[in-house]
Amino acid sequence: MQRDKFFKEEKNVMHPNETLVKTHCAYCGMQCGMNLRVNAVTNKIIGVEPRYDWPVTVGKMCPKGVTAYQQTNHVDRILKPLIRDDASLKGTKEGFREASWNEAYDLIAKSSGNFKINMEKIHYPFSAGYQ
Repeated sequence: MQRDKFFKEEKNVMHPNETLVKTHCAYCGMQCGMNLRVNAVTNKIIGVEPRYDWPVTVGKMCPKGVTAYQQTNHVDRILKPLIRDDASLKGTKEGFREASWNEAYDLIAKSSGNFKINMEKIHYPFSAGYQ
């Protein structure tokens, strides 16, 4: 979730130890407006409310948007790039190691070069994206 162009933090009148952060949900094309309820002490998102000033959804949100804030503090959230070292464990959670962002980007760049070579092998030299 990101702060939108209408970003403005406001004190939560109902709960004085909370701040409301205006933003929108990015789960689908509707881009529902939402207020994130942020604990002023811990600075963690603790809830979400619909935005009634949002022109498209006018205070309505789907179940995905209502629970979207829960992913930010989830224990299984991946915060660093993971690289698979053991190809035999493909399809499982095992066989990964944490990597730096530079190492991950280098691997992506290297792999995209392999993609071009593979495209030549399967006879698609005139495909979109081929150079």
